[in-house]
Amino acid sequence: MLSFNDPYGDKLLAMYKGLNLDESSSLKTMILVGPVGVLALFYLFVSQSVSCLICFSAWIFSIVFMIIAMYILCEILNKDMGPRNMQDIAETIREGSEGFFIT
Repeated sequence: MLSFNDPYGDKLLAMYKGLNLDESSSLKTMILVGPVGVLALFYLFVSQSVSCLICFSAWIFSIVFMIIAMYILCEILNKDMGPRNMQDIAETIREGSEGFFIT
């Protein structure tokens, strides 16, 4: 589980800040439009059977959605933690949810 002082979360956040996604919308467009081009190239040059195309498209879109999930995670980790009272309430909620998932 990633927390705000988790070293893996810090590494992920550093990679996210290195991409400068706030300033470059061309990378966002490439991530969203690129899979369609990859599917077209696969269909033209590798296999034209429907079953192979379905399997390959599922693989491609799963990778794209993992990238989108990482992007959303980085956006969340990049937000301000808020005032101290909100952090105290969030800690209480986190403890309660962790206790719920343990049972």
